[in-house]
Amino acid sequence: MEQNNKYTFTVARIAALFPDDLSEKLAFVQRELGGEVYLVGGSVRDLLLGRQPGDLDLTVPRNAEQWAERLRDITGGTYVELGREEDAARVVLRQGLDVDFSSFRAGARTIEEDLEKRDITVNALAVPVHDLLTGRCQDQDKLPVLDSIGGLADLEQQRVRVVGKKSFSDDPLRMLRVFRFAAVLDFTVEPDTLEQVRRQRASIDRVAKERVAYELDLIMASPSAHRAFAETRECGLLWQILPELQAGQGMEQPASHHLDVFEHCLEALGQMEQILASLDRYFPESQAVMAAYLHSKRRRVQMKWAALLHDVGKPFTYGINEKKGGR
Repeated sequence: MEQNNKYTFTVARIAALFPDDLSEKLAFVQRELGGEVYLVGGSVRDLLLGRQPGDLDLTVPRNAEQWAERLRDITGGTYVELGREEDAARVVLRQGLDVDFSSFRAGARTIEEDLEKRDITVNALAVPVHDLLTGRCQDQDKLPVLDSIGGLADLEQQRVRVVGKKSFSDDPLRMLRVFRFAAVLDFTVEPDTLEQVRRQRASIDRVAKERVAYELDLIMASPSAHRAFAETRECGLLWQILPELQAGQGMEQPASHHLDVFEHCLEALGQMEQILASLDRYFPESQAVMAAYLHSKRRRVQMKWAALLHDVGKPFTYGINEKKGGR
């Protein structure tokens, strides 16, 4: 396990992530259930990017659901089961903070093995916090970032890379998550990862539609949805998910258009993103009204979907009338 001295956090910095007396309550659960505790995934990634994590992702060797149940009992928070196939659960605290617990994945016996079973390398990072919870370290002491598969280097290079050759077969939804994280983080997707998506794209059909829809909405909520959809098109994943869009590829349009139906829809999405990012430029006299209307993130997502899908029905109602100037 790589422990690069360049990537460490003081105990005080990690402890600041735990509001009020949360660390004491977690320490109480640890005394009951025992074992190591790691801060993992997006929480570590966001810290390294200088961002405040939106929630806490904690991994324990086993009994994640018991950890969540005990924390719920102590804090009065709300318990949420996360998936039926994994030992994972969430506690929503009254402060609005989510604490997610997961056990080592798919029979992993160590944190190294667990990280190697995750989706992308920049999410496969961990910081041990068990000594922090038990009070065995001081505020100025350093906690290392654990990295067994090169996630730190990929973070520096702003690169999204799949963890391993089996990552997509273990959960095909990870193919879509690759593009979601690239869009949210403004990273590029590593070429071999793109090739793996291209080869395995048909397996996305095994994933529940609700999970796919959730990831698509997260992509649309990012500022780079246009780029993400263009990339999913290049590797063929978009056609597996939204074949209705593929019907517009290469489809002739009236003379007033310079793009085929699909490229026109994709360009409309790109233009919508530009508008949403610069309301003052496009609506100088009514910026306040538009900003109020588009204040909701959900509404902005809906506007992007409307742009991408506005001509999706054309291939099925297609016709050009030469008597009306080729319209």
